[in-house]
Amino acid sequence: MTETDRRGGGRRIGALVRTHLAQSGHVLALAGQIRDAGFDPVCIAADETQGPVEAGGFAKLSHDLRGLGALGLRIPPRALWFCGDYAYYATVLGRDDADFWLMVEHDVALRDPASGYWRALHRALRDVPGPLPDMVASHFGPYRRTHFRSAHAEPLKIFFALTGLSPRAVEALYRARLREAAEGAPDPRGTHCEIFVPSELAAAGGFRCLDLNALLPGSVDGRGFSPQRIVPVGHEARMPGGGALVHRVAEMPEYLARGPTIAARYGWVEQFAREVEEFAAPGTPREAREAAADLARREVLRLAHAARRVAT
Repeated sequence: MTETDRRGGGRRIGALVRTHLAQSGHVLALAGQIRDAGFDPVCIAADETQGPVEAGGFAKLSHDLRGLGALGLRIPPRALWFCGDYAYYATVLGRDDADFWLMVEHDVALRDPASGYWRALHRALRDVPGPLPDMVASHFGPYRRTHFRSAHAEPLKIFFALTGLSPRAVEALYRARLREAAEGAPDPRGTHCEIFVPSELAAAGGFRCLDLNALLPGSVDGRGFSPQRIVPVGHEARMPGGGALVHRVAEMPEYLARGPTIAARYGWVEQFAREVEEFAAPGTPREAREAAADLARREVLRLAHAARRVAT
C-alpha cells in the first residue's frame, strides 16, 4: 500500500534520535518529546562502534562501522560524521513502517520545551499539501564554498543536525553511495553528507526537497542552529538567535570537554570562559571550570600554529 493509498488513515511519520553516547538523559528526554508529539515509531539510532548505547524504553537500531562495511559502503575516517546519511541505510533501509523518517542528532534541543514545536512539525509533515517531501533539512541551498569536494556540477548543501528522508530517497541515496564506492569521488573519503544528500537527489530528479523553514517557518536561524556554538542542557534559551530549535547542546561533562575546541575554532574563547562560570552545574569543581577555559585559550594557540605551518 502506498503513502497516497494510506493518506485517509494518516501519514506515518517516524523519527530517529541519533547518538553515540553511552548514556544520556537528554537523548532519552528528546526522544520522549518527539514520541509524545505523535511521531511513530520513535527509535534510538545507536552508533555502537565504541560500545553499547542505552536506549531506555525506546527501540534501539544499533549499527557500527563493521556493519556499514557489510552494506558495501566506503568507510572513511570518522565515517558516521563525514557520511551522516549512512545512519539511514544502517537503520531504516527497507523498512515499511513509516512514510517518512525524521532524524535528529543527539545535540539538538528546543529553545523552549513548552513551545509545542515537535507537535507542530509532526502536523506540518502529516498535512503538507501534495505528496510528502523526500527530503527536509535546514540551510538548504547552493554550496558555494570549497571546503568539501563534490563531483556534482551544481552542488547543494544542507545542515545535518536535523534531516528527514522518505523511504524512496533512502533507497536512491544508498544506491548512489554504492556507485560512489565503486567509481570513486573527488575526495577520497567520498562526498560529505551535507553536500551529497541534496545534490544527489536534485541531480536524480523527481524528488521533492524542502527547506525546514519553508515547511515550518521559524524552525531555525543561522545563529542558534549551527556548529559554531554550544550551551549546556538546561540553558537552551541562552543560545543566540530566535529559532525554535538550537544546536549544539550537551550535558555538563561533554560541554566542558567539547566547548573549548568549538569556542577556539569559532572565535569566542573569552565568552566561553565567562559562560563556563555562569553555566557550571552546582558541584562542578572550580578546577574543572578553570581547566576548560584554559584549554580553550591553549586551543586558539594550537590552531594558529597549525595554520602557520600550513601557510609555510
